[in-house]
Amino acid sequence: MNISEQDLLQVKMINDYFELYSDIEIWTCEVLNNVEFWIPEYYKLRDKYSAVEIDFLFIKFPFFQWISQLFDNIELIMRAENAHSCPPFQD
Repeated sequence: MNISEQDLLQVKMINDYFELYSDIEIWTCEVLNNVEFWIPEYYKLRDKYSAVEIDFLFIKFPFFQWISQLFDNIELIMRAENAHSCPPFQD
């Protein structure tokens, strides 16, 4: 894998952080603020690495996978709700 040490460390931190909150149904404002902070970083990683490399991260860091899939689902819902006003999906 060609994942940088800095990115691995960042993903590990995110994994460890969200592991603490994965079983909480209602998140506090602090957790939501951290989610908001992480979203742009996730999309940078997703654009930077191949699907195989992202899958490797998902296997190694299950809570990184959990929060990443949450972001992807939110993105799909937002696109579906705004389908009439958004350009076609481009990845």
